[in-house]
Amino acid sequence: MRLKTIVLSALALILFVGCNEKQIVPDLDSNASYMTVRLVSPADVHTKGSQGGYALGTADEGKIKNAHFYFYDVMGNFVVEGETISDLGTTQQVAGSNIERKTDVTIVLRNVTVLPDQMFVVLNLPVADAAKFPGKTLTEAQAQVAEIYKNADTSFIMTSTTYRKKDENPPVIFTTRNISGNLKKTEAEAKDHPVNAYVERLAVKGSLTIKDADATLLMPNEVPASFSTVTAPFQGEEKNVTIKINGWGFSNLNKSSYYIKKIDNAWTYAWNWDDYNQTDTWGGHYRSFWAQDANYTDGVYPTNYADLRDEGSGDQITPETASLTYQPYSAIAATTWRAADYCHENTIAGNLLTGHGYMNAATNILVAAQMKIATESDYVTLYRFNGVFYTWAQYSALLAANLNQAYQKTGGAAYTAADFQLPIPADTTTCTNLYDGEIKPRFTPEAAAVSTDEAKNYLKGDRFITEVFTEGSMYYSIPIEHFLDPNYQKDPADPFNVGDFGVVRNHYYQVTVTDIQNVGIGVFNVNEPIVPNYDPSTYYLAATLNILAWQTVTQNIVL
Repeated sequence: MRLKTIVLSALALILFVGCNEKQIVPDLDSNASYMTVRLVSPADVHTKGSQGGYALGTADEGKIKNAHFYFYDVMGNFVVEGETISDLGTTQQVAGSNIERKTDVTIVLRNVTVLPDQMFVVLNLPVADAAKFPGKTLTEAQAQVAEIYKNADTSFIMTSTTYRKKDENPPVIFTTRNISGNLKKTEAEAKDHPVNAYVERLAVKGSLTIKDADATLLMPNEVPASFSTVTAPFQGEEKNVTIKINGWGFSNLNKSSYYIKKIDNAWTYAWNWDDYNQTDTWGGHYRSFWAQDANYTDGVYPTNYADLRDEGSGDQITPETASLTYQPYSAIAATTWRAADYCHENTIAGNLLTGHGYMNAATNILVAAQMKIATESDYVTLYRFNGVFYTWAQYSALLAANLNQAYQKTGGAAYTAADFQLPIPADTTTCTNLYDGEIKPRFTPEAAAVSTDEAKNYLKGDRFITEVFTEGSMYYSIPIEHFLDPNYQKDPADPFNVGDFGVVRNHYYQVTVTDIQNVGIGVFNVNEPIVPNYDPSTYYLAATLNILAWQTVTQNIVL
């Protein structure tokens, strides 16, 4: 018997559980059966730490430009695609609720030959990805990846959420199951027996606050006066420095996300992984709080930018083969302050979290900054050599004095500051760029012509490696802590736990910088991607990290 048309009315984007009804078969002379679908967008996630209130999405974050419904039989074979719905209206719920938005729609299934048992939902599907799901099994659908997490019109992609329930078989759930019993002969009956589909955004959200909301409104700007007075060693004495915050943004960015969130059935039912509390009681949030991304166990991560650069054949890691995208200073130092930033999910297995390796594998918030001597008006380029800061005039004179201790020019003349080239990021002939903010100085062509090979080789030695702060440019890096115990002692000899670092879809990571106690890592070329370099002896940044999956969790971190 052929089911000609099935009409589904998706009435409400709410958190509500419907019941299953006995399967019905439409009359032979009927061309329509009815089903109500309630799309549910959970507003919260419980993660490790002190829980706060719920946070609703913005109008853009909750916008639904189109809704796609895919139906499968009990074995996961594709049955039919529902009629696509465009421009769904949304209504925001009361702040503090686990429910974020409600939506009223009606969808139609045509030419159905098999009663569907499962439904998978995609909201705001990009046009380019329209062919990813029709005709494919659920197993094939699980392998589909999204290159973007939102469309150009700012509508965020959302899909059926993935979670686990012990009393289900199989326990990992990423579709709405047992929907065939909700088919009804009339639309009125269908509305009384809704099917519930839970959806969540693919995107990760973050924000950065400098001290408080009022101070952040003044950014980009110098740090608040209440912050610590920062000193640094300059030639001859310690000096106070002024630090200016120019911008922030996510870096170490994953290049794609699975459309269907992937979790491991072997994970224990603990409250920090699943929707169960510590007594294994189902929480009813229909969410999992960790995931496996495409790089979960075998990601390729450089140790620094020198390791990442594409230098031709033989390179083991290039920007194309690396698992993540690393942002340059110029992309982070925005002219206007970001209210929020977004990125793909990026999670990491425990074997990748040894020592300081997590800095390169975990998604970071980069803070772009500048420094200058407090009594000076301009942000000038500074050179940190053997831990001490110098201006160019001081640094070049120091180089000359160092050379003159052992060498002279071939004519017997002494070296002077004018014999060294001013390093220019865009001109590779002016210095040896070691990348990651470091250089080795070079003679001018004229000085090189009257220098012995011994003197040239001496200047090429590692003793002259220098960190450059172009116009005072520097950065701070904050690796995002997901489940990390705030009391954990960060001993590089101890491995971290799975889930300590990472960013998970539909989570909102809020960082509040409460103080800056020292200078950051120097930036020589502002257009060079930054692969974070963790050096606790170099800088400290005090911050309060609030993790929200549209619910607050607070952590304190010091870098």
